[in-house]
Amino acid sequence: MNGPVSAQTPLTWANIPGTVKEDGGTFDATIRFLPGARTDLSVRYTLSGTATRGEDYTITGVSGPSGVLTAAQGSIVASIQLDVVDDGRAEPDETVLIRIQPGNGYLLADGHDATFTVTILDNDGGAPPSLSRIVTVKVASWPSAR
Repeated sequence: MNGPVSAQTPLTWANIPGTVKEDGGTFDATIRFLPGARTDLSVRYTLSGTATRGEDYTITGVSGPSGVLTAAQGSIVASIQLDVVDDGRAEPDETVLIRIQPGNGYLLADGHDATFTVTILDNDGGAPPSLSRIVTVKVASWPSAR
C-alpha cells in the first residue's frame, strides 16, 4: 500500500561547488527539483562567505544578504546567477556561500547539503605580501675612547 504523496518538492544542487576567475564573468548555482516543481515555488536562500556582495559579485534582484529564486510549476532546474566583479585589487581567493533556507512547498532532498560554495579566484596577483618576517639588525658597539 502506498502512502500519501508529499506536497513538498524535494530539491538539491544540480552542479558541484565550483570556481570562477575574477574576470570570468558569471557562475550559475543551479537547483534541481526532483522530479519537477509540483507547484510554483519561491526558494529562499542566504548569502555569506568571504566575498563581498556589490564589490566582488552581484546577483540581479538581490540587494541584501538573502534572496528568492522563483520556479514555475513543472520546472526541473532554476539557477542563481552570480555576476563576478573584477575589482582590480590583489587579494586572496574569496568564497560565496549560498544556503537554501526552509520554506513552503519545498524541502532539501535526503542526504544533500543546503550550502553551495563558489570560489572566486583572484586575478590580480593574489594577496598582498605580509610582513611575517622580522629582521633584527644588531649594531656593534665601539669601545669608548678614554
